[in-house]
Amino acid sequence: MKADERYRNSHRGKIESRRAPEYTPLTYCKIKIKINRARLVV
Repeated sequence: MKADERYRNSHRGKIESRRAPEYTPLTYCKIKIKINRARLVV
């Protein structure tokens, strides 16, 4: 969950959440993959 918060608080996360209405399961999956990748790197 910490990675989720970190992403949401990041600049990119704010832009993504601003476009929340057009969210689809696909974009959610892409974000989840990004978060997981970030978690692996750190």
